[in-house]
Amino acid sequence: HTYRLHILHVEGNQLSGNLPNFQYLTNLQQIVLGENYISGPIPEEIGGLQILSVLDLQKNQMTGQVPSEVENCSKLNEINLHGNMFTGHIPSGIGDLVDLKYLDASSNLLTGQLPTTMQQLRAIHTLRLENNNMSGSIPFSFIQNMRGLKNLSLAFNQFDFTLDENFINFVSHMEVISLTGNNINGSFRVPPSTTGVATNITQLHVGRNCLSGTLPSAFGMYLPYLTDIDFSAEEQCPKKCF
Repeated sequence: HTYRLHILHVEGNQLSGNLPNFQYLTNLQQIVLGENYISGPIPEEIGGLQILSVLDLQKNQMTGQVPSEVENCSKLNEINLHGNMFTGHIPSGIGDLVDLKYLDASSNLLTGQLPTTMQQLRAIHTLRLENNNMSGSIPFSFIQNMRGLKNLSLAFNQFDFTLDENFINFVSHMEVISLTGNNINGSFRVPPSTTGVATNITQLHVGRNCLSGTLPSAFGMYLPYLTDIDFSAEEQCPKKCF
């Protein structure tokens, strides 16, 4: 009986058409439909799936906005919307998903800023929003509050940020940071104090921005586990970058 369906895994096929509204499948815990040819929007009725933990729609042809009703799926711990054509803003209610550990909405057509409510996502470890049209300031002051965050990718958007001596403190709990191809300026400077700085960063990508200055002599001290760094210049940058 489909009313009792808990897990729906049909990834990697040739399914097409729109998603059903799921209104009678309230026991669903996992929807995994990645790598098909599904089109159309995410139905608003998704909000009725209150025990849904995994929503994986990656690599389809889906459109429309991410519905605000997704905030009602309070048990979600994984959302993967990578490689579709979703538009509009990330709904502010995303911050209510306090169990969310993985959010990938990369390679879409999303716009707008990061909602400040995202600082409530204390459990999240991976946030990938690269290859969209998002803009506004990168709010590292609240990203610092997301203490579980290990993997952050905001590359190839239109975010603004000025790199300064506080940057390492803001991201010291992370491992992988990719900010390539945005509107970032400033220079890489060491923190004014070593207090609380025990960085675990292994990959730092800030190339194709417009950085200036020189690398500080204590650079290696503050990034002892760094294995991969990219400060390559943006071709149109008016100043000499690293």
